Amino acid sequence: MSILSKVKKLVSADGAAEEKPQKKAALEAKPKRVAAKKAPTKTVAKIAAASEHTHNENDGHDHAGHNHAPQTPAARQSQPQAVSAAVGIGAAHYILRPLITEKGTTTAQHGTYMFAVKPEAGKAAIKQAIEKLYGVTVVKVRTSRYDGKVVRTGKISGRRSNFKKAFVTVADGQQISIHNGV
Repeated sequence: MSILSKVKKLVSADGAAEEKPQKKAALEAKPKRVAAKKAPTKTVAKIAAASEHTHNENDGHDHAGHNHAPQTPAARQSQPQAVSAAVGIGAAHYILRPLITEKGTTTAQHGTYMFAVKPEAGKAAIKQAIEKLYGVTVVKVRTSRYDGKVVRTGKISGRRSNFKKAFVTVADGQQISIHNGV
C-alpha cells in the first residue's frame, strides 16, 4: 500500500471508521500480560501522604515535599524553640571558656574580659549569658571571628574548630572573678 493511499484512507470518513474497529479487534486478540504488583516508590508514598495532609494556616511553612502529623497546642509548646539565649537556652551554651592571656589580664584591670564563644552566638545572647553566669551588668560586647588553624600530625592533616572571641565590658565598679581557683 502506497503512502498516498494510506493518507487518503485516513482522511476519508469511511476509512477512519473502518480502521478503528480493526485496531480494537487486534488489541483484543493480543493476550494480556499480568504484571506483578510493585511496592510503591518513596516518591509515590510522599505524594500520597502529602495529599492526606491537612493544611493549617498557622504552621508557618509551605508543606512542600514532607509529611507530619497535625499537632496540638500543648505538643507545640513542648518542642524546643529556636537557638537563642532569649528563649531559655542555658547561659553556658554559648560561652566556651574565659580566655586567660596576657592581653586578657591587662584589659581585665579596666573592666573588659575576654571569652571564647560559639561562632553562632550573637552579641545579645553573649550579653545575657554573661549576666546570668557571673551576675554582673554588661555594658558593651565586641566580637571577633577566628578560623581554626590547620594542624598536622605526621601525614594526617586536620583543622581545629572555628571560634569567636567576645570582649565583654562590665559596668564600673563590677568585676568578674575568672582567676579564682586557677
